[in-house]
Amino acid sequence: MPSVSRPAEGVYNDQSDESAPDDCDTTMRFTTDNSDEGPTTHSSNTTKPKALAKRRRSSSPISARKLGSKGNPIDLDKVASFFEPVLIREYLEEEDISLAITTGPQIVGSRPYTIFDATGQPVSFTPSFHFEVYHERFRQFFDRVEALYDHGLPIHIARPAESVIKTFTYEAWKALTPTQMQQELWKKNIIVSGWPLREKISFNEDGLRKVAGAQSRQISINDYSIKPPDHSCGPTVVSGRVRDIWDNRHSSGKILNALDLPSYDGHAEPTEYASDLHAWDVTRGHHHIDQSSLYPIGHMRWALVGHKNSMTFLHIDCEGLSTDVTVADGGKAWGFLRDRPSSPLSSINFFLKDSFRLDEVLDSSEYDFELVALQPGDRL
Repeated sequence: MPSVSRPAEGVYNDQSDESAPDDCDTTMRFTTDNSDEGPTTHSSNTTKPKALAKRRRSSSPISARKLGSKGNPIDLDKVASFFEPVLIREYLEEEDISLAITTGPQIVGSRPYTIFDATGQPVSFTPSFHFEVYHERFRQFFDRVEALYDHGLPIHIARPAESVIKTFTYEAWKALTPTQMQQELWKKNIIVSGWPLREKISFNEDGLRKVAGAQSRQISINDYSIKPPDHSCGPTVVSGRVRDIWDNRHSSGKILNALDLPSYDGHAEPTEYASDLHAWDVTRGHHHIDQSSLYPIGHMRWALVGHKNSMTFLHIDCEGLSTDVTVADGGKAWGFLRDRPSSPLSSINFFLKDSFRLDEVLDSSEYDFELVALQPGDRL
């Protein structure tokens, strides 16, 4: 699914749910912002020397040296299960800050685009990118989206029964039984509008602190100002600090996207369509997981913060978890891949064809897209 975020740089709360299906889960995202920006400031490039730090942990009750032979195979039920491997990652190398201070200018596009939200309201924007190849690739994608329009309207508005998207108000969604929710999720990608947020989060210094921590915290950042090699199209993952997101918020800064901000104080709210909390309850006390262990919030709830014009190309979320996303501020345009009867997504050959590209839409590509603008309070 492709996605576009607008007007202010967006802050998003993500949640992984094990029970929701991965139907049409191929995704590409793009972020735009039409708001005025403040004065330019520089981004930090402070570095630290590399060091090896001993990671103090309790060891596995089963020694790896005693397992794994033909005569003594590994019994998985006797090996401790942890979110980070115990024996492999005893020593961790500290990573240098690699986000560069200097950057090239953003190139304003010559073409405006109009997309529609879940209710059919139009949202217009003109993207800017650091390199022309991004303009070319976004045009390819949007042309394929518009090819399915019916009298200037997207399928989810003009012919909703044929769309891969279905929209509910929060009240209508909560009125369904859990079985009805599961049936809807099995058939379509569901957008629930008006989802209540626990607290207001805006793209400002206070909002960044809430979702990302202290400004000096080191985080992984997708940097779109680094030229992609060989006419490819994708960001470079660098190491920076939370304050780099804030310092580059204006149009003369870098286009950055932080995709991995664990919500250690996140809210583990049970939902009728997800089984993650129930699965954790029945797993505790087994496989050497202590009965009193707390739910791993940081692994299952996280935030995304993307500058305007940041883009995530075609992908399927990893680990088999269906992820729902709630827009807290700004907006995101989210695209959904539509397969064709002649080339179903279920085929093992779908991704092996020469016409398939992760970051490009060819004339010969045998699939289509739908695109929707997610607004604050929308949960996908």
